[in-house]
Amino acid sequence: MRISYARRFVFLSYPRTASRSMRAVLDPVSDVIAGGWQAAGPASPYFTHAPAWHVADRMREDGHDFGAFFSFCFVRNPYHRIASLLRMHNGPKKKPRGPREADAFVDEIHRTAFSGGAGYRLPPRLSAPLRYFVTARDGSRLVSRIYRYEDLPAATRDITTRIGLPLPPGSLPRRGTRGDGPGAALPFSAESLDKIAEVYAEEIAEFGYTRPDP
Repeated sequence: MRISYARRFVFLSYPRTASRSMRAVLDPVSDVIAGGWQAAGPASPYFTHAPAWHVADRMREDGHDFGAFFSFCFVRNPYHRIASLLRMHNGPKKKPRGPREADAFVDEIHRTAFSGGAGYRLPPRLSAPLRYFVTARDGSRLVSRIYRYEDLPAATRDITTRIGLPLPPGSLPRRGTRGDGPGAALPFSAESLDKIAEVYAEEIAEFGYTRPDP
């Protein structure tokens, strides 16, 4: 999560959707560079994957109107985003233990999405559907623009143009290639793909995502 008061932007980091690429672009001109998994009191009220309603509330307390800023985030094909979350959960030195582990991972996301439970693998905000990340408490959308992760270079050009940030030639970020992008074989069964489709139905429909083959 990044804020620039001079350039009037707020970048919201929806998990596993180009956050690292955007930080590299935006950090040199950001006034707020949020870190950590949760707010650490008045001295550090922002955190890495803070949802829009939290950021808007904190900015209001500081005398800033969230709605007067260009706020943006990225969305990603949920089937690939969940595969990326699974890779993050496994860590760089751990290997997935096969389809059974992947299906248990999805089952927990599905259960917490519909039961309100905390889950044992991930904080709910990491796997929460996009609507919880970009809306106010009354359900109205707060974010100015949602870009598709799959369109990252073009999205970056649009963002930097809007905020008046020149990019050197050849510096556009590219999507990661760590095995969970478009065209990659995903570790989920057909039943798990059904559960992902149910949890993320709204963003799948809004952004035109398609279901991969199991």
